[in-house]
Amino acid sequence: MTTAQVILQQIRATTPINVFFSWGISKISETTYKGMQTLVLKVNGFQHKGLVYITLNEGADLYEITLFKIDWQIKKHLTDVYCEDLGMLLDSLIERPESQSDADYLKKVESAKYRL
Repeated sequence: MTTAQVILQQIRATTPINVFFSWGISKISETTYKGMQTLVLKVNGFQHKGLVYITLNEGADLYEITLFKIDWQIKKHLTDVYCEDLGMLLDSLIERPESQSDADYLKKVESAKYRL
């Protein structure tokens, strides 16, 4: 099993399936970023549309998350992310900010349905 597969397995284990699918993942791949094995997700969420790099820093046994804009500019870079925080932190970056209420999120989802 590759490091990217392990990262994906850990995300899936710590994230409710409906939350994982809400990210609009259209591509999953792996690469090397900053000399470390990295899982790459192409997402289409409310908060972020583009690439998300999830890198395992094996020396620290922690994750790094990098969000790239379409023009490859770094939108956000986080370090020292624990495995158990990975799924919900990704959700707050890709789909739904932590401060957004359930009611507001559901309104946003409903209005997006009719724009398709």
